Amino acid sequence: MIVILGPTGTGKTSLALEICKSTGAEIISADSRQVYKHMDIGTGKIPGDADSSKIVWHDGYCEIDKVKIWGYDLVNPDQYFSAYDFADFAFNKIQDLKREGKKIVIAGGTGFYIDVLAGRRKLSGTKPDAERRKALETTPTKNLLDKLKLLNSERYEIIDKNNRRRIVRALEVELGDSHDTPSHWKLTGEKFRFIGLSTNRSALYEKADKWVESIWQNGLIEEVRKLMADYPDSDKLDGFVYKSAVSYINGEVEKSEAISRSKYDIHAYIRRQQTWFKANHEIKWFDISHKNWRSEAENYAY
Repeated sequence: MIVILGPTGTGKTSLALEICKSTGAEIISADSRQVYKHMDIGTGKIPGDADSSKIVWHDGYCEIDKVKIWGYDLVNPDQYFSAYDFADFAFNKIQDLKREGKKIVIAGGTGFYIDVLAGRRKLSGTKPDAERRKALETTPTKNLLDKLKLLNSERYEIIDKNNRRRIVRALEVELGDSHDTPSHWKLTGEKFRFIGLSTNRSALYEKADKWVESIWQNGLIEEVRKLMADYPDSDKLDGFVYKSAVSYINGEVEKSEAISRSKYDIHAYIRRQQTWFKANHEIKWFDISHKNWRSEAENYAY
């Protein structure tokens, strides 16, 4: 199974589309932000070089130039969606596509999602509980941390104490009933070929900056205004790009400052992605600044 990964803005989906056109494969997106409906511009769902006339949205998948992409638009922005939920979706979809005799390309920049699919990391055996989560989400952060310290002092010491979502999930694990990992989550005998796309960090920052400027000029603010109206309590609007746009719309910062913040946040995200992917020594890296990188990557995939 081909896995295309790397920092944001390196052309992962574009390469995946080319490979799929040649092989008849379908794409499973491994991106933790693109699972949300109505969050299209700020998450970069559509590659910048895609022909808009060849993009068709269906119920459950997107089709670009007749190649199906699964994993977009799974839930609304005000719905909770965990790595467990992604794994359950993705492993079921993989089995469906395999039964149909389809080849699969996984493409995305969320390293944890990719590692779970490739069997490099395991999720806890505790399935998210909606009612328990609702109760935890209304509890003050200090009380949540006090409870976590009592239940698991080691987890308490290392958790990001400013990240309520992680704290809530950690308590779900501690308080929940244990579930066996579903058998279909194990891709027994599957061989993975990891294709990594990257280049020097300054070039990555430059590409990211151009993308930020482009989306600010081409619909981001309109998208965010609608999200604020339709999903005012969604914490997804606290994500990078979106939170800067919200600050601008609310009159808290000037447009130039909001754009600068967006760029800063994406630079930090790129660094985190690079750090994560360093742990996988099976990745074959291709420098997207090199003249023939695309043909070399496609040859490696085949």
